[in-house]
Formats: sequence, structure tokens, C-alpha cells
Amino acid sequence: MAWRQWALVALFAVVACGDDDGAEAPVERDAAVELATDGKDASAKRDARVADARVASDAGVPQASDARVADAQAVVDARVPDAGTATKASWLIQPGDKVFFVGNSFFNWQDRVLSEWVKAIGQSVSPKFAIETGDHNQPGDMPLSWFFEQQKSKDAIASGQWDLFILQGHELEPVDHKEDFFDAVRAYHKAITAKGGKVMLFMTWDFEWNGGPDSEFYEKLSTAYDEIGEELDIPVIPVGVIYNDTVKAPFPGADPWFLNGGDLHEVAPGAAVNAYATFSMLTGIDAMGVDFEARNNDNTPEMLRYCSDKSWVRVSERLNAN
Repeated sequence: MAWRQWALVALFAVVACGDDDGAEAPVERDAAVELATDGKDASAKRDARVADARVASDAGVPQASDARVADAQAVVDARVPDAGTATKASWLIQPGDKVFFVGNSFFNWQDRVLSEWVKAIGQSVSPKFAIETGDHNQPGDMPLSWFFEQQKSKDAIASGQWDLFILQGHELEPVDHKEDFFDAVRAYHKAITAKGGKVMLFMTWDFEWNGGPDSEFYEKLSTAYDEIGEELDIPVIPVGVIYNDTVKAPFPGADPWFLNGGDLHEVAPGAAVNAYATFSMLTGIDAMGVDFEARNNDNTPEMLRYCSDKSWVRVSERLNAN
């Protein structure tokens, strides 16, 4: 009888352990439902934007088909804008920080002001990310060294109130006058860091007339920005690289050079790439195509998601490499 009693005890122990291992796991809240709940405030604006996209025709801006717009709306409804996780890159700003933009019409074309668009994205992600901005913006062919000598840049630097400066050279300068461009960046960097600020560079883009993606001009342009960035240990917003990517894999139905309409300046989708890339490089946050209210932002939700995703691929590489 003793061996039978021992066997019963052993069997009971096995069953008891099995009950412990099979304890019911806690039920997790569906992420899509949670995100959708947070995004009710923006739904009316998105509904109107999608409706407009079905009937509007904006020259130079590709319009999505009804089916693609419906698909984009379904994605937005399921994944209401909730910012991705910030990385720990050393240059990242904090909510409430002040950013000063220095550049030509590539920062403001057709009343699409880059600083305003970046700020608007910060107000549209969840949770909000407040950014205070200022500008030294002057259309024309002046090199970066010209901006450095103007009172607006001098005053901004001397004030010590700006946490970070974003600098954009003339679109041909890093290729045609590389050393002059480098000297101007060095001068800004020295003056700004002496006042406790940081510097970031905004890489411009290639043009259709140079012969296609990965042209000699593009290679020299992107290399020059990264070279001076590495020398001074300052980040470069890889906008030119993103434009090059979109030429190779454009938005469905769009011409390869649709971000600048085959011309010099950015059109609405190009302005969105500029803004998403800049916001993500500043904050380390993937905006995930968040819709935002800014002057002349007439992009469809589908276009915004495309521009945001293309931007994040290249920005995240640099954030993670830091």
C-alpha cells in the first residue's frame, strides 16, 4: 500500500504545479482601440480633408484615388496620431525648447513656412511637443556666410535664448563653393556654442536636370553636409537623401520629382517631408503621418503618411547611429 500512497501524492503534486503554470494571463487592451479613443478631437478635421481630397485638384500635388483615400482613412482611424518613442541622441531638444531657422526660400516657399509646420506637428502628436521657433529667412542667392553677417543672425546668437540653430546653405553652395560653406558653418558653430546653443544642418536636395537619382551633384551635396557635420560633431537632417529615395520610389501615380514638381522649390509634399524630417531629427519622435494644421498644408492623409514614413527611415538611421 505504501507505494500506491506515494504515487497518489506525486500525481497530486504534478496536477497542482500544472494549475499554477496555467494561471490566466492578464488581458491587454487593444492598442488600436486605445489610440482611436485618444484621437476623437481630430476626426472631424480628417473627415473634411479626406472629402476634399476626392474632389480637389491641386496643380503639382498628386491626388489619391477614392479607394486609396478610403484605405488611408482606415489606417488613420485605427492608428490615431500617437508619437513614436523618442531616442536618446545627444542633440535632442526638450518640450518648450527654442529653435531658430536660418536659410533661404527653401524654408519658406508658397507661404509654407518650415518653422511653422514643424511647430504644428508638435501640437498634433500625442502627447503634444511644444517647440518655440524663430527665423532668419531671406529668399535669394546669398551664401550662408552672408546670413552670418546680418543683424538678425547676430542678434539671435548674442541673445543666448535659442537652444538650437538649424542652418541651410544655398542649394548649390556645398558643391560649387564647398570651403566657403564649411567656413560659414564653422563660424556659426563657434559663435552659437560659445553662448551655450547647439547647431543642426538642413541638407537640401538634388534637381531633375542633373540627370536622375544618385547624380554626381547629389553625391557631392550629401557628402559635403555629412563631412562638415562629422568634423564639428553636429547632426545633419538628411532631407536630400529622403528626396533621392522618393525619386526612386515615388508616391503611387506621381512623377519621380513630385516633391519639388520637377523644379527648384518644394511643393506641398516636399514641404511635408521637410517638416517631418526636421521634427523627427529634433525630437527623436516618429510622427507617423500625423495630420496637422498649418498654412497651405493641403496634403491628403495618405500623402502625409508616405512623406512621414520616408522621412523616418532616414532620420531613424542617424538617431540610432548616435
